Amino acid sequence: YKRRDERIRERIVLARELNEKVSLSDELKGKAAEFCLRAMVSGHRADIALIKAARAYAAFCGQQEVTERHLLKVLPLVLVHRRRFLEHYEQEQSEEPQRGDERDKKEDSEARDHPQEDRLQGQEFAPASFNHRGGKEKVFEVGEAFRVRRFTFRKDRRERISLGRRTKTRFSGKGGRYVRSLMRKKEKDIALDATLRAAAPWQLLRGRREVVIVKEEDLRFKERERKLKHLVIFVVDGSGSMGANRRMVATKGTIQSLLLDCYQKREKVSLIVFRKDRAEVILPPTSSMELASKRLKELPVGGKTPFGAGLLAAYNLIKQVKLKHPETRFLVVIVSDGRANQRVSDLGIWEEIERCSMLLREMREVDYIIVDTEDKSSFLRTDLAFKVASLLEARYFTIPDLKAEGLTQLVAKNL
Repeated sequence: YKRRDERIRERIVLARELNEKVSLSDELKGKAAEFCLRAMVSGHRADIALIKAARAYAAFCGQQEVTERHLLKVLPLVLVHRRRFLEHYEQEQSEEPQRGDERDKKEDSEARDHPQEDRLQGQEFAPASFNHRGGKEKVFEVGEAFRVRRFTFRKDRRERISLGRRTKTRFSGKGGRYVRSLMRKKEKDIALDATLRAAAPWQLLRGRREVVIVKEEDLRFKERERKLKHLVIFVVDGSGSMGANRRMVATKGTIQSLLLDCYQKREKVSLIVFRKDRAEVILPPTSSMELASKRLKELPVGGKTPFGAGLLAAYNLIKQVKLKHPETRFLVVIVSDGRANQRVSDLGIWEEIERCSMLLREMREVDYIIVDTEDKSSFLRTDLAFKVASLLEARYFTIPDLKAEGLTQLVAKNL
């Protein structure tokens, strides 16, 4: 293959010289944009990448003008990973139960060490043991979205390599902001300023004449800080009480606003709905805004309120994600009026909620927010969501509070 590789190398060298001279008509720029629209890609990066790739290919072919043939040739390379057809995603998720069986075997081996957890999980997905009296279902439209104030979280001391746009964290790579020096050795990341300060007091004893004498014990290394990604888990009450006074419209609008904020921060989201006699992960962790909005729009209301099932589903999801990505930090946003009236274990309703809350509260690197959807002007107000917030040590907000400033003031500062 040596001769063939040499010919390709020569063509690449010539193409680099010719690339700047290659022209592209406005008509073909319009076609490039049309191709991207058909593929349902987001933003304009695909358009730019397609035009640049077509010019590069034309130069590789030794031509000074891009043709439609060049566009079509590079089209799959540019768009195949950017296409956002939901059918492909849903087909992928249909394989999840098979992978879930393997995880179940692993979790069963851990169950002996967590008898309390096992007691709850044993009946989590066993809806046949209940009388199914769901009532009528109804799908409400998504309410008006609004701008979201950024979340802020307490910094932890964990060192990570994943990057994001929200919370600051210690970073183990060479990028990021230099925040302080350490004596602990880090490969090739020497803090020059701190090293010189450590060596300065000993220069006379070391017989310095011109250059600074630095020994190994003087070396200091940089600790860096960057922002990390979160997985935001929405646990949504889909019971019949959420349909009263069309409260689900405002609820969906609030969730949609938070989804937009997560998309801007390039964070993953997941959606859990609890209703009737079960909780269901209707959206596994994803960064697809289109898919999340679709699931939210199709979300129906109706049936009873198995609050404990929702909490337990969130707990199980966090455990699964932590196995694959231990450095992940979580935000669980629970949206409900708190009026639980269904259980999924042999415990009482509120005893079940307390046990599940205790399991969640013991998890590290997880923050909680309760959004109370109850109508506080009603004489039937119960403030049960506030009780759940107390159990979880979560931040508590009502929908009127969120709308008072025109923002979702969801700030989790665990002082």
